Amino acid sequence: MVTKVRGAFNEFTGSGHLDAEVPANSLIQVTIKTASIDTRNADRDAHLKSNEFFAMDEFPEITFVSTNVEKSDASTFTVTGDLTIKGISKSVSIPFEFTGSAIDPWGNTRIGFEGV
Repeated sequence: MVTKVRGAFNEFTGSGHLDAEVPANSLIQVTIKTASIDTRNADRDAHLKSNEFFAMDEFPEITFVSTNVEKSDASTFTVTGDLTIKGISKSVSIPFEFTGSAIDPWGNTRIGFEGV
């Protein structure tokens, strides 16, 4: 049987800079702690952390570093970058949709995107 399993990584850090005028000058970086996998099933999580999947003891992090950002249309950007899992890097492209902007309490502009 094939089924969709939902889950999340609860420990991660990331940063990004979007150059709206020249998207190729943008940079996105994300680091995920593999031990933080949470599918709401302890046995499944332990299996995912094992050497058969994430090998979290040897490879405690998953990383993504963008290599290119392109504006696809008025509200969508495509981010291409190197995704590294278990020491193996592959290029992936992810479309992101602009979800809005706001000024934080310190006067900084914050923008939101959602991967689609």
